[in-house]
Amino acid sequence: MRGIARLRQLLRRKWAGYAPISALDRAQFDQDMLRPVPQQQYVMFFTPRSGSSRVADLLSRTKRMGRVTESFNPNFMPNMTRAMNAASLEDYCLMLERRMQKGRVAGFQITQPQLHVVFGNESRFLARYGHCPTIWLIRRDLVLQAVSLYKMVTTGVSHSPHLSADALHHAAAGLIYDAAAICYWINHLRHIERATEALIARLQETGAQAPLRLCYEDNAAAPAAACIRAIAAHIGVDLPQDLAFVSPHRKVGNDQNQQFAERFRNEHPALINQLERERATMLGKITPLPTPDAAPP
Repeated sequence: MRGIARLRQLLRRKWAGYAPISALDRAQFDQDMLRPVPQQQYVMFFTPRSGSSRVADLLSRTKRMGRVTESFNPNFMPNMTRAMNAASLEDYCLMLERRMQKGRVAGFQITQPQLHVVFGNESRFLARYGHCPTIWLIRRDLVLQAVSLYKMVTTGVSHSPHLSADALHHAAAGLIYDAAAICYWINHLRHIERATEALIARLQETGAQAPLRLCYEDNAAAPAAACIRAIAAHIGVDLPQDLAFVSPHRKVGNDQNQQFAERFRNEHPALINQLERERATMLGKITPLPTPDAAPP
């Protein structure tokens, strides 16, 4: 819990609030408000290092499912709110749906820490987006996910579209095994999982549609089309049969990640057993995707 509180403090430092109206082009804001609103919006909850950037890129490339980003990431909001001439959260949400839509559909990704920093509480978020179809993206292997997050924070390398194999190798060359750091990130990820599950349960108490539950490992094993078409079907979007699904995003992790994860499992068997018990129900709800062997040619 202390780690989550610290993260929220760090995110708040990145996000100091909206620019004053005098610094914005409100005439352009009024003009942009004349744009049509999307016919459908959707929300993707996710945990860090779950392959969310690749999924967002693939969704955006369909040109029918919105320009999907972490629209409420405090790291990005200073630039995004100014670009949209938004002087308040209400302004920003109204402009996001108009300017980030494609094919009359808009969607965004968000984590629980981002939600609380930007919206203040879940009730404010649900008042605006509680009616939207939701996707919940996680990772089955929590230890490997925590290693990946530790590696990202330590090296500063998060995604790979524009990095060579040599650059990726060089970034991780000096990384040392740190069990305490891996444990810290496991607890961080578990907090996000528990909080998101509680939010989903709150949504379903209102009669909302159950989320489409996806995981990193299934998305990586199945054709890209399987994941994106599953999301499209869930939110009610028809995609052409001849649509191509190609993304420059590729796996950043290497043998070092596997070695660190295996060492951690061997050193902390009691924790691993506890995690398996705690997460069993959640993992059992993941929507299966077709494997390459089962996919149509």
